[in-house]
Amino acid sequence: FQSGESKSADMSALEDENKRKKRKVRHTVICPVCQGRGRQSENAICGVCYSGLYNDIRKLVRRNELPVDDRLSASELIAGALVKLRRGCKNNYNCPPSAYHFETVEKCTRCRSIAICRTVPHLVERMLAQARRYAAEELGMHLDSLEPSDAVKSEPCDNGSERSTNN
Repeated sequence: FQSGESKSADMSALEDENKRKKRKVRHTVICPVCQGRGRQSENAICGVCYSGLYNDIRKLVRRNELPVDDRLSASELIAGALVKLRRGCKNNYNCPPSAYHFETVEKCTRCRSIAICRTVPHLVERMLAQARRYAAEELGMHLDSLEPSDAVKSEPCDNGSERSTNN
């Protein structure tokens, strides 16, 4: 026969084991792009993949290169625009999925962003809509052409780049 104390200790240990198992089950979501630890969301994209695509889209906005074409889907538009950005893929956009796997040391972040466009196009659609709203509201760009409005004009700087000035 076991004493009352040892029974409660056994029950406590069993409860702790069950809690640990439940925690493990929660974290088994796999990112469909990099195979890393995904997030508990409808698309399971990990934070690294999401933020990489987010930064690439913001780069397109900053350079006024956000594409507009009603004949193509958002994922096709963004993937095409990413290919045109400077400092792209060293392998001419032919990287295998292992090149953006979370354990890979030499990652191709541009191919990873393009893979996100193919894997979760509904996420890209949402991110593109957010980027267009940001461009219109915060940067004063027109949504149809995404050209700077009269309120924001670009002037050449001494170093050859452009800076925005307000009237």
